[in-house]
Amino acid sequence: MSSWWKRIAVVVGVIFGVAGLLWLGSRLASHKPSAAAENRPVLTANVSREVVRRQPYPRVWRIAGTLRPREVASLSAEVTARVTSVAVRLGDSVRAGQRLVTLDAALPTAGLATSQAEVEALKNATEAIRRRIEAAEANVRGARAERDLAQTLYERQEKLFVTGDVPRQSRDIAEGRLKAAEAALEAAERQLAAEQAELARAQAQVAVGQQRRREAETQVAQTQIVAPFAGRIAARLVDPGALAAPGVPLLVLESVGPLRAVAEVEAEPAAALRLGQTLRIELPGGEVVDGTLVEQSPAADPVTRTVTIKVELPPSARASSGMFVRVLIPRDIRDVLTVPAAAVAEQGGLQSVFVVDAASIVRRRIITVGERLDGRVEVLTGLREGETVVFGHAELRDGVKLSAP
Repeated sequence: MSSWWKRIAVVVGVIFGVAGLLWLGSRLASHKPSAAAENRPVLTANVSREVVRRQPYPRVWRIAGTLRPREVASLSAEVTARVTSVAVRLGDSVRAGQRLVTLDAALPTAGLATSQAEVEALKNATEAIRRRIEAAEANVRGARAERDLAQTLYERQEKLFVTGDVPRQSRDIAEGRLKAAEAALEAAERQLAAEQAELARAQAQVAVGQQRRREAETQVAQTQIVAPFAGRIAARLVDPGALAAPGVPLLVLESVGPLRAVAEVEAEPAAALRLGQTLRIELPGGEVVDGTLVEQSPAADPVTRTVTIKVELPPSARASSGMFVRVLIPRDIRDVLTVPAAAVAEQGGLQSVFVVDAASIVRRRIITVGERLDGRVEVLTGLREGETVVFGHAELRDGVKLSAP
């Protein structure tokens, strides 16, 4: 009997022991939050706060583009020759007409001297022909005067012969003299015509020689490569001693002045554009500047179905040719949630913001962002209207409590 009561006492003791442990655990659990709250760090520094609100937000098409100068020229030789000197370095400013590259001019110069000698010889031959023509013309004039005199004498003898005043022999002599004078005139005229034909051929040869001389002068001039306009050397691709050939670039020259953003725009955004319109350009560093639409293709490319536009940047824009930019083309306006761009942190490809709750506890919130414009970011998911985001302090982190503002 006593053993039975002992067993009952052991069971009751175990039950009360388990109950005591459960009670103690619940007490400890109830005290944990308060202890954590007591140990929570408090940020007393001032932070920036903003209540999330819906507001009108201008949406834009963001079109990729490249900055280009107004004028760009790839300079190459027009003749094959060795480069003897390069008068400029990369980045040098040059004026229009300035000599940039000199090629070996030995062969073109020799060709020019030969052509000049040929032209001089042809001119001398032409002058000799002109002198012979002058003599031939004098012969023609003399033969014509002799013929006219013989004609007059013959006519007189013919009249006297008809009246019987002179014998037939006198008339025949006058007739023979006339025929001889006519033959002499005809021969003089043929000689003159031959000399004139020779002069025409000589003049044609002179013209051909002069054309060859001009070509030789052009070849000599082509050994001097000059700047077609004022600008800066954007690329130097040759050194002295290299072989220059037609079509092989030696230098790249860019004009000085405002740059232009060149972009390919699809039909829908392009339809709303007009020349002279102000468009915003987003530079690589995030700076946004106003540009002016100065050129637009009248028709779309049949392959890409896009329209080429050129937007001129202001002279004050801090940018260089070749930079990647984005042209912002107005699209529409809609009410969206936005936060300052400074409030958005990115880590591991995720965007987040710090949100403060009613107890002034900071919580990190993962968000999905949309467009960015004018220092603000569109929030697609992760925030609700009326919540407060905080930013602007390096000590902000999840779980920090903010002191009263």
